[in-house]
Amino acid sequence: MIIEFNELLKRKSYAKDIDLSFNMKSFLYQGDEIIFKSPVKAKGKASIQEDIIHFDVQVSFVIELTCTRCLDRYTSNFDINIFEEYTNNPKKESEDIIFITEDSIDMEEVIKNNILLSLPIKKLCSNDCKGLCQHCGANLNKSQCNCSQDDIDIRMAKLKDLFLSD
Repeated sequence: MIIEFNELLKRKSYAKDIDLSFNMKSFLYQGDEIIFKSPVKAKGKASIQEDIIHFDVQVSFVIELTCTRCLDRYTSNFDINIFEEYTNNPKKESEDIIFITEDSIDMEEVIKNNILLSLPIKKLCSNDCKGLCQHCGANLNKSQCNCSQDDIDIRMAKLKDLFLSD
């Protein structure tokens, strides 16, 4: 999805409304496939002041992720604000202002980068996810395993014998 900024850069207008809905392709990030379960909806405004285009958009979508504890797939709703600044004037380029050479921006690339920034470090299907059993690999959210619960460090096993002798 390409957004043209010709009118803004040539000062024919000073603001452009953005109201888009489009399907994004799934992609891999750190070994996890991010699948879009709904169209991406973007609504906002692009405006220009001096040589800087201010891009302020609210984006909403539903994606499917993998839980880092139990490895099940789950869906999550996202609403993110994207605020970026662009310029085609090399003198105005800085850490906060992105230099562009074209009169357009690929909206999918901007959204993808902002999705990656907004993903949680720990992707959990729920806050009380129990995860997998360390020994047999059973999903503890779905069933109990019959593994022994004694999780003793073998380096400290002799200390346990001291307490049993009483």
